Amino acid sequence: MAARLRRAWRVAFLVSDVFAAIADPTRREILDLLRADALRAGEIAEHFPRISRPAVSKHLRVLRGARLCRVRVSGRERRYELDPRTLTDVDAWLARYRLLWSSKLDRLKTYVERGHSATPATRRARRAGSPVAGTRRRASAPTRRAIRGAHAVS
Repeated sequence: MAARLRRAWRVAFLVSDVFAAIADPTRREILDLLRADALRAGEIAEHFPRISRPAVSKHLRVLRGARLCRVRVSGRERRYELDPRTLTDVDAWLARYRLLWSSKLDRLKTYVERGHSATPATRRARRAGSPVAGTRRRASAPTRRAIRGAHAVS
């Protein structure tokens, strides 16, 4: 039981690190590049002409820290490659929620296909026979008084 709890905490922290790492669009693009092939830092930097090489190195350091990529050293050459093990752990964590999302989306699809409207205001407008259902909102009482006062003055 204690081992299972430790693993759950480790996965939770890992998932947090992964989401923090992939929150940046540049890092997501780097992961997409590494998905195809292992690359040197310079080759990765060539894909980002508007970002300095030190900034690309920092992104790679964050990805390594989150265990999303690893470095393979061969002589003087350092190649970065995607580490799919971490993504597998994240996918396993997300699988628990995927079932919940899919059932809720299926219910929403059924609801919409049956012709139900998205909001109560739209349903009220349809019942009232409004040609543009749900697009107009009634002004607040102070606004209505101000409008009436403006019409009375002119």
